[in-house]
Amino acid sequence: MKLAVVTGIEKVTNLESKGGMEMWTANFVLENARRNHLVDLFAVQGSIQGQNVNLIPSIDRVLEEHMAEKYFTEHPEQSATRKEQFMSTIYTRVLKDLKQREEEYDIIVDSICYPSFSSNVGIFRKPVLSICHFPADFVLRFYAEKLGWPSNAHAVFPSRYQYRNVDFMEESKKTVIPHGIDTTSLVFQGVGGKDMLWMSRIDHLHMDKGMTEAMTIANTLKRKLHVTGFVESGSRTYVDEILRPLVKGHVTFEEQDALTPVNKNDIFGSAKLFLFPTQWEESFGLVLLEAMACGTPVVAYARGAIPEIVADGVTGFVVNPSENDIRGDFVIKKTGKEGMREAIERIYAMNPTEYARVRLNCRAHIEKYFTVSRMVDEYEHLYTALK
Repeated sequence: MKLAVVTGIEKVTNLESKGGMEMWTANFVLENARRNHLVDLFAVQGSIQGQNVNLIPSIDRVLEEHMAEKYFTEHPEQSATRKEQFMSTIYTRVLKDLKQREEEYDIIVDSICYPSFSSNVGIFRKPVLSICHFPADFVLRFYAEKLGWPSNAHAVFPSRYQYRNVDFMEESKKTVIPHGIDTTSLVFQGVGGKDMLWMSRIDHLHMDKGMTEAMTIANTLKRKLHVTGFVESGSRTYVDEILRPLVKGHVTFEEQDALTPVNKNDIFGSAKLFLFPTQWEESFGLVLLEAMACGTPVVAYARGAIPEIVADGVTGFVVNPSENDIRGDFVIKKTGKEGMREAIERIYAMNPTEYARVRLNCRAHIEKYFTVSRMVDEYEHLYTALK
């Protein structure tokens, strides 16, 4: 088949991207190409291309570089509005380009779910897959209720949590296909290290993944925690004024550069556990897959899709966020920070044999349920059903 895949303009789309959507898209595109599907990728200049992958630049450089121009900086109070207008204009141009090429494709894959694009894919006669990386309630509910969901669009959700919350779409228009990762690039390490790890994007305005809570827990327990991640532009003040004062005692912090790849095998594989007290309803969480693929167990709050990803008591521990927010009957009965501390101490108390078994469980769990190969198998079934 020939696919058109449209993704975001905020980051370059490749396997080293600091954005989950872009990294997922790169894995998806490359696995489809490996299976001899032809892919036109509409993405930022510099994104992946190669055998069976043709890059069609939707923009010449990442959005943040454009945001440094006078048009956005001369009136700071208008910068957010102008940013949204600019993004909508770019995605409208992509719609136009795709419409002109439509007959070349069997399937159009919308990997952005941005309103100005996703709400207008009804202009195509070909089927569209809209990959809902983010909670649909963010924007899609409003637009779907006001304008209707395009009849040729099929929404794919990476978790049952997301699927259940989308009651404004017909059952026939939505599917659950969990995300997957390329396990061949992530090396299982059976021993691990001594310190805890928190790693993710730092975007406290929209997706607070619990970094400050992780730091507080580490200092309370006097357990070493390494915090590392890419700081989104809107979180710079937060990092400087809130986060950095917590970097003391048992906590270290390393800021990642947007374009510099990190050695995930070293970072994940050398950790004792991956600590993830997320404060928002995770729509999925690729970083959890990466940690477990390297053998590192996860301790996380039961928010969003996390109970679908972490096998409680097998690949780590899932903790209810509070006494007033009980999501399941998990191994750890305490809630909130107390529950997180108990889960952490349980892992540290394991003897070497028991801990090694948990690390093996982590890798086996990912290989069984969360590989990119398994994921694209399910997408291929969907291609056939929709064509």
